[in-house]
Amino acid sequence: MRNIEVKLVIPVLIIRPGPVVKSPTLLDLDLGLAAPEPSATTGQVLQLHLNGSEPKPLVTGQAMPDGIDVDRSIGRMFWTAMGGPGAPDGAVYSAKTDGTDTAVVAAPGVVNTPKQLCLDTQHKQVYLCDRKGLQAIVKRDQADCDVMSWCVGIAVFPSRGKFYWTQKGPSKGGKGRMFYADISRLVGDSRSDITCILDNLPESIDLHINEKNDKLYWTDRGEIPHGNSLNSISLDAAGIAVKDSTLGPRPQILCRQFKKAIKLALNSENDGTFITDHKKFKHMIYKNKHQTFTGIVLV
Repeated sequence: MRNIEVKLVIPVLIIRPGPVVKSPTLLDLDLGLAAPEPSATTGQVLQLHLNGSEPKPLVTGQAMPDGIDVDRSIGRMFWTAMGGPGAPDGAVYSAKTDGTDTAVVAAPGVVNTPKQLCLDTQHKQVYLCDRKGLQAIVKRDQADCDVMSWCVGIAVFPSRGKFYWTQKGPSKGGKGRMFYADISRLVGDSRSDITCILDNLPESIDLHINEKNDKLYWTDRGEIPHGNSLNSISLDAAGIAVKDSTLGPRPQILCRQFKKAIKLALNSENDGTFITDHKKFKHMIYKNKHQTFTGIVLV
């Protein structure tokens, strides 16, 4: 496996319907907490089809897996494992998309509680947020990390030279925020480029960027009327949120009334949005009382 830089619940799957062109394959993470005999390592990486068939376990024995993404150019998937509650033993792993050739990207303890993960396949870099480690991590030649509190979701926009992350704030606190910074800045540099683009969000969680339409999508937990929702905002040519006249950036609520909207994956070819949620669904693809879904990605 080539060297790679590391930049640093939910029993129902959701889809926001769009015109279906082809049936994609999903990779989904099962926390393992709902297993018949749950343990610290009953988490697994699953392959899931949209026909409702039983998912296929690809990788088992995982400690609370949470975020996943795929580099299709090399046929590998990357995912985070949060580790045990309260223990600084999070890790990052990689494998071929069929579950073989598993490799350690960041050994247990290198990160605390890694959450969402995304890939910059152009520059062969992995971005992730470390929630209880209170940091969004960039690892270049063992450099130190910038510290940001309660980071959860992360997305990268290589063609615009920026990455984005959420800081969800307290549960149902209405203090969620979203930031961006430049990819080109070296770790340890003065981060005067950090900009808050949205604040007072219900409880912002995970992010996804559609580079084809220059839009940033995210899930929000929190309370109604704006919480437990799927949202989007347009980005300009510089990767900055488009402002609505003098009112500043204004998010668009695409779907709401989820129970606890967590992870999302986009299919830009047919305008489909896949979300993992807790006990609510718009269109259920698969459900199993012995599985607790977190991360999700299209293959």
